[in-house]
Order: sequence, then C-alpha cells, then structure tokens
Amino acid sequence: MEHSLSKPQVKYSFISGCSKGGHAGIMAAKRYPNDFDGVIARGPTINYTKVNLINCMDNAKAILDENDNALLDASYTDFISQAVMQACDHKDGLVDGLISDPRRCDFDPQTLLCSDNTTGKCLTPRQVNAIKDIYAPSYDQQGNVIYGGLPYGSEPEWTGWLFPEAPFIKPYHYYAATEYLKYLAFPRERYNQGNWRDFSYNNEAGELSPISSFMDADHPDLTGFKNSGGKMIVLHGWSDAAIPAYATIDWYKSVINYMGKDNTYDFARLFLPPGLVHCGIEGPGAETFDAIAALAHWLDTGIAPDALMTQKEDPQGNILFTRPVYPYPQEAQYIGTGDPKKAENFRPIVPNFKNN
Repeated sequence: MEHSLSKPQVKYSFISGCSKGGHAGIMAAKRYPNDFDGVIARGPTINYTKVNLINCMDNAKAILDENDNALLDASYTDFISQAVMQACDHKDGLVDGLISDPRRCDFDPQTLLCSDNTTGKCLTPRQVNAIKDIYAPSYDQQGNVIYGGLPYGSEPEWTGWLFPEAPFIKPYHYYAATEYLKYLAFPRERYNQGNWRDFSYNNEAGELSPISSFMDADHPDLTGFKNSGGKMIVLHGWSDAAIPAYATIDWYKSVINYMGKDNTYDFARLFLPPGLVHCGIEGPGAETFDAIAALAHWLDTGIAPDALMTQKEDPQGNILFTRPVYPYPQEAQYIGTGDPKKAENFRPIVPNFKNN
C-alpha cells in the first residue's frame, strides 16, 4: 500500500525579532519588500548609528566620570525606580506599578538630593545631574532634538544598561557606544579606547554617512512593502532602557509624514506596551501577547488590529492581570469601575501631548 504525505501549505512568510532583529525586519520591508508578508519588530534599533553614537554615547558620558568609573551602581536601581513610581504612577488614573505614558511624568531627580540630615539612600549633586542627563533628549548644535532620552519608567532595567552589574565591568551603553565607534562607524578605524570621549555626533555626522547609509533602516519610504500587501506590527516597550521608545515613535511619525496617516495605518501599526522592557520578560508590564495571530488575522481579513491583548504571568504561568494595548497614538485608560486587573475595564484614549 502506498502512502503519500502531503506537505503543509505555507500561507504566509513572517520575519520577527527584537532589537537588531526588529531592525532586520524593518530593513527587509524597505530593501526586499516582496520577501515577507508580515513583519513583527519589537524594540527595534531602527537607526543603528544614532542609537549607539547618540543615545548610548550620551548615556555613557553621563554615568561615567573622567576615569570611566560609574557614578552609580546597581544598588541605586530600586531606589530611583520607586521614587519615579511614587511621583508618576497615579498620573494615568490608576496606581498599578505602571506608567502608561512617561510623557505625563514630571519626576524631578533633584528631590533625591542628599541633605545634611539624610540617613538613607540619596544622591550627590553630580549623581543628580547624571540622572537628569539620562532622561534628557540629545540635541544638535541648533538646539533641535536628535534623539530622545530614556523614558520615566525604564528604571527597572537600568542595572546593566546604565549601572554596572559588577565592579569590573562597565554599563552596556558604554560598550555599545565604544565598540560601534571603533569597529563599525567609519570605513577605517578612527577612535580607540582612550579617546572615545572626543567623539561628537554633531561634528562627524557627515563622515558617518557611508556606513549609516546601509546600517540604518529609518528611511520612511515603505511604499514597496505596502504595495506588495505586506503588514507590519511594531512594538516598543515604554520601560525599554536599551533603546528609548521615543526613537521608534519619531520614526513612525516620519513614515506617517511621508506616506500619509491613512496609508500608514493601513499597513503598519505601532504599539507601546507600558512596563515592557528590552527583549525580556523581567519588567513590570504585561509581556505575553500573540502578535503572530494578530498579524495573520490582519492579512486574512484586511482588518488592522485595533488592540493587542496582553497578560502578565508569574513564573508558574498564572495570569496576574490582562491589559489591552492600543495602536499609537492611543493608550489604555482604566474606566474607573470594575477589576483593574481585567482588560475589559479599559478603554482607548488619545492623550494630548505636543509630540503625538
């Protein structure tokens, strides 16, 4: 008796990844628009040059002294995180350990300054200034913002990225900045370990163009991908301490400006889950969601996802809470009644921010 095994039918081809993997998906949509039906990009390093040589570089310069020693260590992470949460958790109308949108936060690191009678944890003036610099955006020589700072609420992930995990290593932002500077930024080596602080993006942006032209995926023209029928879901957690979500918002807005709002919404949606960290599950937010199912349904029906249903689980897999995440520029707001741990008790709103 003959047996024939039918091969499973492949309906769609997706590319999904986080960080550099998210960058790869967006780059594929730009350069090879017919290769994939769908893209899922989480915490993407869309502009690979800027994230390393502006954000990571400025953060390294802020947190390291002139001898490259960190001004703060991991023992400060919870201290600063709790202070920020106390100042801003309630700003979205619900005290739940999450900051729904850090643009609503008005935390001032100056409140953590040591006084003469302080007996607990506190910050020196230099440490206060370092933290202020971490939150602040980076500017060009004309005073224009060229890269957003780390958002309020990203503090749970500062250990490692900003504060060294051990005395014998430096923050991850330092390594990202200096390694990119030494080995990738220029066609030929221009900097070594001893003079990394001499680098200025504003002064050398032109010299970076040969490399950034093929390393960066931030060009807003995704017409080919849209015309091919492709769909894209971009996710960037507000608690990402590696790559600030502001950078992805700025890129998405540039796509809207280039292609039009309706055209962009028709093929690409951006979601900003609160409390979601960089490519991990250790943050306070709901980290479990099925973006693949949402993308497949979008391709099947032509109906864009109006929400991603997310849930937070404990190590045993028990569901702690569920929460909808709505596409940018919307955010989820508690309706004021019902269990705040259940997704059905939230509604979408569009917050009124200047940079929406």
